[in-house]
Amino acid sequence: MVNIDGGYTRLANELYDALIGANLTKIQARVAHAVCRKTYGFNKKMDRIADSQLAELTRLPRQKVNKAKNELVAMNVLIKSHHQIGINKNLSQWSIPDCQQKNNIVTETGTTGADPICHQNADSVTEIETRSERQEKGNVVTKTGAENVTKTVIALSPKPGHTKDTITKDKKDIITPLSPFGDERVKTVFAFWQKNLAHPKARLDTKRAKRIRARLKEKFSAEDLCQAITGAT
Repeated sequence: MVNIDGGYTRLANELYDALIGANLTKIQARVAHAVCRKTYGFNKKMDRIADSQLAELTRLPRQKVNKAKNELVAMNVLIKSHHQIGINKNLSQWSIPDCQQKNNIVTETGTTGADPICHQNADSVTEIETRSERQEKGNVVTKTGAENVTKTVIALSPKPGHTKDTITKDKKDIITPLSPFGDERVKTVFAFWQKNLAHPKARLDTKRAKRIRARLKEKFSAEDLCQAITGAT
């Protein structure tokens, strides 16, 4: 039998209630609770927590933990300061998609007209369609968001040939010519970020390229990173 003599985590009820009711995926929720355990469980608001520590506590692969942690940071559920991380106590800053999770189905709320739903696979939303469309298709999802991202990545990938041939006069106003950084995947991800976050004048400098390469070295594909960017927006 467990008891508080072996230690306990002191957590504000309002914050705990918010975590319970948050529309997070299973992996995101496990990582968020693990961060609480590693901070408030030691009477700290923030601390340096390695992905390996969270992976051990959540019993999840380190790569999935890292991905979920970055998603929580993007949603302002977690906050980072230098090398420390912790739960954001300012609940008004949380930016979580307004939908209700039921088993493997996420039903979006707060909309009018059609009844849109999104089918959730593991820890990522892969499809959004109206109820009428779902009935017409016999409740079968035929197109996933991953396929849409793949098409976007292919469309943004640099075409073979000379730079002057591939960047037309019209395109110069949308995407700034990129400096060569070796791996084409780096330029693809940066171009996707430029377009989706409306930073057409941003440049792919050494610092940004280093961050993208670091994620690629963690075995995330360019498609994975583009999905993360889409989720952040």
